[in-house]
Amino acid sequence: MVGREQKIFQIVGYQNSGKTTWIEYLLEYASFHGKTVGVVKHHGHGGRPVIGDKGKDTERYRKKGAYAVTVEGGNTAVVTINGYYGLEDILKLYQSLPLDFILIEGYKKASFPKAVMIHREEDKNLLKLENVQAVITPFPHQFKQIPAFHVEDKKSMAEWLWNYFLF
Repeated sequence: MVGREQKIFQIVGYQNSGKTTWIEYLLEYASFHGKTVGVVKHHGHGGRPVIGDKGKDTERYRKKGAYAVTVEGGNTAVVTINGYYGLEDILKLYQSLPLDFILIEGYKKASFPKAVMIHREEDKNLLKLENVQAVITPFPHQFKQIPAFHVEDKKSMAEWLWNYFLF
């Protein structure tokens, strides 16, 4: 929780490889087991991510130069921060939150333990990334040197992640 370093695990792959679906499943699994999770998603499509405040006060504050805007209500707080915030900056912010662990979608070049999504032969270059711990693929039998999970077998991968990395 607060004051301790949270464990971090990444899911990486190319666009439309199923990363978000896997993160969603891992979130459900964690929630079922009473764990609190933070997620960081890399917006790798170029340009600024869409901020859902069009026509709202938060948009007006941002346009007037607010560095950070937080909207709180209904047990939810949404924080928007202008300026460059890299992965390390976001993780520092997450350190102040009561999280059991953090899942990262994307950020291929980050050095945290990760699973890679491999659907095609050319995706195998992802195995060269730093700290690859597992493969998620339609062809798990092709990977003998590393834990490999079928793309449809989310439960086995979640249990492996739980037992070997998170708890």
